[in-house]
Amino acid sequence: LIAVDVDLPCPYVPTGSSLNIPLLAELIVYGNAHVLPGEQGRIVAARVARNDQNNYSYFETDGAIEGGFSGGPVIDKTQGAVVGIVRGGRGTSVKAHVRVERLREMLTELGYGFK
Repeated sequence: LIAVDVDLPCPYVPTGSSLNIPLLAELIVYGNAHVLPGEQGRIVAARVARNDQNNYSYFETDGAIEGGFSGGPVIDKTQGAVVGIVRGGRGTSVKAHVRVERLREMLTELGYGFK
């Protein structure tokens, strides 16, 4: 995780919940694969492939998510919120994402609280 300290409030996307997203729900994934300096990142659509509520660490999607997307947000359009962070994948079809609930835990452990 990267922490950035700023003096002024900055705009942000709220965090939602990843635990109850249904299978095949469409998500938006933002990343920087094949992007040159100064260019905007890429946005792709992905669908939830596996969301095991007993696995508190991650959930999986399909979609054209490449290596340069790692660390980018996964957004649920219905919540208008970040529900995960791109972690990686296996092969060309299944991609794993850190759950936003786990991300909140990690940030809290680093001393960043949530209201």
